[in-house]
Amino acid sequence: MIALTLATMVLFSYCSPSDEWISLYDGESLEGWTASENTDSWKIEDGAIVTGGERSHLFYTGEVLDHNFLNFEFSVDVMTQPNSNSGVYVHTEFQEEGWPAKGYECQVLNSTIPGDYMEHKLSGSIYAVRNVWKAVQADKEWYWQA
Repeated sequence: MIALTLATMVLFSYCSPSDEWISLYDGESLEGWTASENTDSWKIEDGAIVTGGERSHLFYTGEVLDHNFLNFEFSVDVMTQPNSNSGVYVHTEFQEEGWPAKGYECQVLNSTIPGDYMEHKLSGSIYAVRNVWKAVQADKEWYWQA
């Protein structure tokens, strides 16, 4: 299963074993996706999944492979706003609340809130497995992450 967490804007697709890319998002609705707590944190804007507000995770629960992905490639186009913190979880499963207990988070974070703590797990990191300490992309620009 694949889940999104607080990404600013997302366009999502999956590559099947036959090397055919299959979109997991219809560009118009959240059909095939199930939000956890704070469901009002998610909306569709200009064809993209947009989030903001309280913590929420958006899990793919659609029909493609019965939302059970094993060996796959994924591609996501994202845009962050300054001081936003997000990610894409893989090998996870739906849960009603809290941070996903299973899987890996592909971090989506290009800038951090000024203060005493500086996050050293920026975009491109597999959170707490292999971390990237320097932002490679500016906020407010679309970029591709896989």
